Amino acid sequence: MAKRIIWTSKALVDYRKILLYWKERNKSSAYSYKLSYLIDEALQLVAMNPAIGRKTDNGNARVKIVRDYHIIYEDEPESITVLMIWDNRRDPNQFGKQLKKRK
Repeated sequence: MAKRIIWTSKALVDYRKILLYWKERNKSSAYSYKLSYLIDEALQLVAMNPAIGRKTDNGNARVKIVRDYHIIYEDEPESITVLMIWDNRRDPNQFGKQLKKRK
């Protein structure tokens, strides 16, 4: 049975910023829709199989990779909590800082 997916407010902001960036950059919503579909599909897979993501060094946080993005989530007993979505092309030194700040 699939777990419920809960988004933190910070994760929703990340998600919306990414989709808006691609919409404005491409002057079209097509890629944003495709990326949204891929992320939603990956989260449905995580909801069915929470251990599918790679473990991180930060507690019980896990990472699921979708294209150029890391979806960082925690597996809770009743749900999956999406902590953040990280663009892999950003400064990797900021990744750990951002993850700690979101917890």
